[in-house]
Amino acid sequence: IAKEMKNCELEGAQFKYAKFKPKNLPGRAENPKFEKYQCLGQKIVVTDKYKYRAIETAVHSIYITFGFYTDEFRYDPKRLGRLWGNDHLFRLLNGQLRSENGKVVKVPAGLFKLLKNDWEKFTIQSAPYYLYQ
Repeated sequence: IAKEMKNCELEGAQFKYAKFKPKNLPGRAENPKFEKYQCLGQKIVVTDKYKYRAIETAVHSIYITFGFYTDEFRYDPKRLGRLWGNDHLFRLLNGQLRSENGKVVKVPAGLFKLLKNDWEKFTIQSAPYYLYQ
């Protein structure tokens, strides 16, 4: 996953290969599913906090993980929708997300483009209600 994340050319972070054994951390991570088992993953080192985009990094990481481990990686659509705010991320992972013109969105960049379009529409529609310009 770390190797693929490097290929995404995300600014402000370095992605390194990591091995770890999950531990029980009371109040933070209690009863981890793979406690005491060797796990492989990635370590994200933020190198520039002004360029780093956590949401973009998370979406790419989820997308890559889902691509590698489609059979093992499961998300509850309702829970993911609550975390994301709508069903777009879940539909991207399942190949069901469509752009405004009906084309299938296959990569995270397409999801971010949809978000930008929604943000622009919201900005225009909400402008009359701003107290300050």
